[in-house]
Amino acid sequence: MAGYMRSLGRAATLAGAARAAAVVLRAESSPVLQSVRGVHVTAFPKETFSRGAMTVAATAPSQLRTATQMALTQARRCMSTASETTKELSWLAKLSAKSAAYPTVTGVVVTLVRTAPCDIFGQTYLEGRELSWEGIDWRRFMGFMIFGGLYVGVFQTYLYRYVINAANVTMLTGLTSKAPVVCINALVDTFIHSPFLYLPIFWLTMRAVNNTTPPETWIPATYAKWKANVFEVSMASATLWLPAQILNFYFMPQHLIVPFINLVGVFWVVYLSLKEGMTKDEAPKEEETLAKAE
Repeated sequence: MAGYMRSLGRAATLAGAARAAAVVLRAESSPVLQSVRGVHVTAFPKETFSRGAMTVAATAPSQLRTATQMALTQARRCMSTASETTKELSWLAKLSAKSAAYPTVTGVVVTLVRTAPCDIFGQTYLEGRELSWEGIDWRRFMGFMIFGGLYVGVFQTYLYRYVINAANVTMLTGLTSKAPVVCINALVDTFIHSPFLYLPIFWLTMRAVNNTTPPETWIPATYAKWKANVFEVSMASATLWLPAQILNFYFMPQHLIVPFINLVGVFWVVYLSLKEGMTKDEAPKEEETLAKAE
């Protein structure tokens, strides 16, 4: 993009030089002036630029004619470079425009593409499970996919658009400077949203998908797991997500907040997958404790 802007700047300078040459020739050739005046710095039409410069080249003295021809050649090179740069960047512009037009769909697709390989990697390479239909815990895999698609892809897209955003912080605190507003949003996300909403819903989803206990025990069992693990997991979350969310809220446009979360979340999903694998062995003990409590 910087090269593209430099190319346009050089073309603008050369167009201005052609206009100045026309002013010098005003007394000798009024048609020349009219032709070069047709060069618009903002639009850069090739045909107009070429016609004006060639008219100057045909009627001016030799030194001015040589300088004009050199300017025309350089301008053509600049325009060619700018055109090539525009073509190279066009697919990025189209992708960004699509993600801005369909942020929820983008969030869901990116989350699912990210989540599936991360959980498989955690189960096989880190836990040592066999990569086969019998070796993979598919219920756990589906739990991650359902939670990722619905919560991260859909719910968090609206959460960061309407709740955890700069406008709400400014309305509540009166702060307008970007840095403190971003820090407040990151703190709210890390120490309120994550431990009190994200983790309970994640563990409840995994409990429901495993479906090894009656539905009436899901919420009590999830609460027991939350009490036992929330501090440890929240500290691990803060280590990763607090700096990541500061960067996210500061630099990313609204429609790229969730995709950025998915990029950083590669490490987070692997951690949760391992944590889920370790705590799954404790499920029979939890069920026995709940049964005794009843």
